[in-house]
Amino acid sequence: MALGGFVVQLESDTGRIRWHAAIPDVTRLLRSGDRLFVCAGGRVHALEYDTGRYVGAATVGFAISAAVCDGDRVIVASAMNVACVDRNGAILWSAATAAASQGFLATEHVIVARDRERNELWRTQPVTISYPEAGLVLGDVVAQPDRRA
Repeated sequence: MALGGFVVQLESDTGRIRWHAAIPDVTRLLRSGDRLFVCAGGRVHALEYDTGRYVGAATVGFAISAAVCDGDRVIVASAMNVACVDRNGAILWSAATAAASQGFLATEHVIVARDRERNELWRTQPVTISYPEAGLVLGDVVAQPDRRA
């Protein structure tokens, strides 16, 4: 659990602290196998789950609003950024939208009217619709971002 700037693992039977690590501003905790991934302050930290030993960290450079992992990779995203971090805390890849975009996923839409013979009668100008809160999919796991006001 994240508590007051620390990540803490407790014994489930007694509540005794097994280990703790000082990591402020935690927004996400993800466990996969022998790893605990901690998203905090624009970084993804990798720790050994059983011992709390610090393995490494990747600075992604954006506030993480969604995260999902499959054991070997953690995918983190914001409305305009996405990054993939390996199990040891190293960035595998990252991407960002152009500054003018409204979100990472966007599609262009045009409305076309046709008569019964499929002849075009008119069409609208292209309109781009962005989906900044589309979420992430990795294998069978789906993660939705926070919807904070």
